[in-house]
Amino acid sequence: RKDRGHDIGFIAQEVEEVIPELVKEVDGLNGEDSFKTVDYAKTTAVLVEAIKETLNLSWTLVGMIIAILTLNGASRTITFYATVITLAIWLITIRFRK
Repeated sequence: RKDRGHDIGFIAQEVEEVIPELVKEVDGLNGEDSFKTVDYAKTTAVLVEAIKETLNLSWTLVGMIIAILTLNGASRTITFYATVITLAIWLITIRFRK
């Protein structure tokens, strides 16, 4: 709406293309046309699951990196990178583990 100034959020039509369950159509006020809106309460659950999946993929990548370094016989490098990657993931995800 023009009278509200700038705002932040999802574009309902773009969300609807990916997850239609998150979008609903509502009647406009004072006889205005109906419009689509995002149900942000439902969006939270979808975003949390996406974060969990991303974290699982991160751990898979850590395992793959360790396996590749092991095949190359670089034990010192393996230990270093495994430690750095594990610490980074741990720090990034600390907020989600509370």
